[in-house]
Amino acid sequence: MLTNDLENFRPQSAATRTSLETVERIRLKSASTVRESDQAEFYKISTGGDKRALPNHLARSNLIALPSLGVKARVDGERLVSNQNVDLRYWGKRLSEKDGDLWMQLMHLGRRSTNRQKIKSHAATLLKALKETEGGKQYSWLYGALDALADAKFTIRIAASNGHVTDVTATGALHMIDCLEICRGNISFEIDPRWARLYANNQYVLIDWPTRLSFGAKQALAKSLLTYICTSKESEQRRSVEWLRARFRYSSPMDKFKRSLRNALSLLEKAGVARNLRFQKNSDGIEMAVWDRL
Repeated sequence: MLTNDLENFRPQSAATRTSLETVERIRLKSASTVRESDQAEFYKISTGGDKRALPNHLARSNLIALPSLGVKARVDGERLVSNQNVDLRYWGKRLSEKDGDLWMQLMHLGRRSTNRQKIKSHAATLLKALKETEGGKQYSWLYGALDALADAKFTIRIAASNGHVTDVTATGALHMIDCLEICRGNISFEIDPRWARLYANNQYVLIDWPTRLSFGAKQALAKSLLTYICTSKESEQRRSVEWLRARFRYSSPMDKFKRSLRNALSLLEKAGVARNLRFQKNSDGIEMAVWDRL
């Protein structure tokens, strides 16, 4: 026979209530500890003062690459060049290598922040960290680049060899930075906690910061190549020349790109990163760029 649940209700004893409250406190504390631990895995990367970190899947893509004929054309949902198992789609202004310098510095500042904590800096401090001089032109670029990073967002789906797909952005596109505020040179922003999943399990490259900043505006290809080379520890690295041209977002003819690639690798050889660039055709007749990592 069905009975009303209220008829079977019995008040809990004080001891039972205390026991349940203790269990609940332990559960909440445990959940909080897990969240803080997950957060720490990303934000407490020990990169040191001379390194900056970039997630592997982004480092292999053209999310950050060469300027597009001097104009940062806006794209909406464009699929970016990356590994075949990665579906990376982007909304926002195309990000240059200089924008990438700024973003990596912002992520470096926030690497130890807690969940959704405001990260604070100052325009002059950021320009100094980027080895930029202080002037009207530089401040104008900085504020514009910060706005572009706050607006920029992407989705990423990663397919494993067993067919499992990881969708870091299943709950929505991921912004490069969040909640940007600028007031009289004071800058604050937040970092979405989901970034931790892209850096997890050491899935990031460590880029030598002084080397990267030593390359000027006309040496952006060297910056891009430095980042890409760091994604692999293989002593001999090779990639399709056509793929590299798309990865670096290089719009000039192929012959000019190959000359520029030689010049970029020459700079990296002086920096002790890589050497001995050569062009070879593989068994399918596809031209490959090959170099030795130092």
